[in-house]
Amino acid sequence: MKQEPIRTGWLSLIVMVVVVCLAVLGVLSLVTARAMLATAQKQADYVQQTYELEMLGQQWLSQVETVCSEASSEEELLAELPEGTRVDGDLLRYVAQNSDERQLSIAVQLEDRQIRVVEWRQVRQWQETENIGQLWKG
Repeated sequence: MKQEPIRTGWLSLIVMVVVVCLAVLGVLSLVTARAMLATAQKQADYVQQTYELEMLGQQWLSQVETVCSEASSEEELLAELPEGTRVDGDLLRYVAQNSDERQLSIAVQLEDRQIRVVEWRQVRQWQETENIGQLWKG
């Protein structure tokens, strides 16, 4: 009985293609995971800064409520307002700012020693970049 040799040429080629595909997919998975980690870190930093500003705003609001409830006259109320508070007619305004140049702008209205929030807005100051590359300036 004569044995024929096993031809492994095509089988070897298919195995090598599969190995190369798996290696490429592994590298792509790693790159995607790192990009997602960077994005998640940016999102976490953004949320942390948002909540830091919210905390500053809530602390200021609490101080104003305490002053309004304890003050016996309007002059005493205005004298004991927290630092950074601006009086604008019947509105009290406060701007909290963090290190990322984001601001929380708050305005409350005084009504019979009660306060009502009329503005609570977070904004980030936009800064125009001078060097924008090779763009046409018109």
